[in-house]
Amino acid sequence: MQWPESAALAAKTGFPGCDVAIMTGMKAGLYSTRETLAKYKPRAAAVDLPVDFRKDEETFSERLEIAAGCGVVRGRHRLPAHGDLHPVLKR
Repeated sequence: MQWPESAALAAKTGFPGCDVAIMTGMKAGLYSTRETLAKYKPRAAAVDLPVDFRKDEETFSERLEIAAGCGVVRGRHRLPAHGDLHPVLKR
């Protein structure tokens, strides 16, 4: 399920919060994303930041500002494994 349907489902099922899809939110615009949160009233729980924060400071900062503008106070970022294989698999 994608944003903003996930916000509607969270509200319908009584969840107090939902994750905000930052890429979809960026396409729709900050105002639209905030409007969706106001309409369904879930608290913005977390956001994925699909950018390598070690390389692209400008994009990372831009997406972080958008997330903060939506009321997100938590983020998550998956760190890729270093190298071709996980150490356990190299045996």
